[in-house]
Amino acid sequence: MAIDKKFIEKFCNVTSKAALAASYLVGKKDKIAADQAAVDSMRSELNKINMNGQVVIGEGSLDEAPLLYTGELLGTKNGPDFDIAVDPVEGTNFVANNLPGGIAVLAIGEKGNLFNAPETYMNKIATGKIDKGLIDLIIL
Repeated sequence: MAIDKKFIEKFCNVTSKAALAASYLVGKKDKIAADQAAVDSMRSELNKINMNGQVVIGEGSLDEAPLLYTGELLGTKNGPDFDIAVDPVEGTNFVANNLPGGIAVLAIGEKGNLFNAPETYMNKIATGKIDKGLIDLIIL
């Protein structure tokens, strides 16, 4: 079953607002503040969505950064059940130092459909709209 399209715009809005919150700290040499701004924005926006969301892949506590923690429950608790993978700012050093490459990351799946990998770093890839088969992931 696919996620209802009414949620897609809401999830896009979550990442857009997180990126905007962090953008005010671009080049300010404070990666923790940029991350905190994005975390706070993302948590606030996710809690406005009529869903039962649970973070299954969050930022690790190992780096002592602000985080949406694995196991955290988000949403209004009134709606469909979703698993959430999140990194409000991937590339905090890029943001802090006014370099390209910072991105707000959010992946949503129906409950039970995202791999639960707490405290595990994963590479991420983001693309615009592309034709099927144009992305080939090779692990080196």
